[in-house]
Amino acid sequence: MIKFFRHIRKSLLEKNQMGKYFKYAIGEILLVVIGILIALQINNWNENRKERIYETKILSEIRKDLLLDSIYFNALKSRAKITLRGVNELRAINTSGDFISDSICSSYSRLGIGVNYSYRNGSYESLKSVGLDRISNDSLRNQISKIYDFTFPRNKELVYNIQNSRDDKYLKTFEEFFYYDINTKGNVITKPKLKISGEDIYRSLSFTTTIVFTESYAEELLIRLNIVLGHISDLLLNLDKELNSND
Repeated sequence: MIKFFRHIRKSLLEKNQMGKYFKYAIGEILLVVIGILIALQINNWNENRKERIYETKILSEIRKDLLLDSIYFNALKSRAKITLRGVNELRAINTSGDFISDSICSSYSRLGIGVNYSYRNGSYESLKSVGLDRISNDSLRNQISKIYDFTFPRNKELVYNIQNSRDDKYLKTFEEFFYYDINTKGNVITKPKLKISGEDIYRSLSFTTTIVFTESYAEELLIRLNIVLGHISDLLLNLDKELNSND
């Protein structure tokens, strides 16, 4: 092709057709420029396409993580509700005056149910490693950053703080009023038992205070989990909108 163009220019020069030569040269330059612009446009299109493919992939992975987190946090809510059930059972025992030792022990054991507050952030950390600006939607990018950098860790800290306080009260009360039968190897072989009568344990301020404190803990835990689940729900809604717009 280059030889062909060169031959035409040479022919025009030999025929001393300078006007046509310059017009042809300008036209040839324009063709080259247009070709370069087209090549750049194609390259930009390919790069943008790669960016959109990556963005769709990482958003889909974050969405998957959030769906699993939603299931997990709802499971933690179920554990908090079991704790509240134990609180209500202990109060019902006191109201009825039917202080059966096994019932008290069984219900009290529910007060010690804990939660392991954790969340999946692998996809988000992967995104951070290549740059959050890979997410083109500014609002969505900020929402993703907020939930992983603030909402999740902040509520995790709050949950563990109140859970540690609950654990301290629960264990002290357990050591004061309950015991396990232990075999020679140090293994628990029975359900917990009362050291004193059922009537007497309800006369203890530390026991009744632990019930009240545990109720506050479980209710606060549910509040925290509902806050997190609300943020997850909102983000999932916006992720779905963005992913659908990319189709």
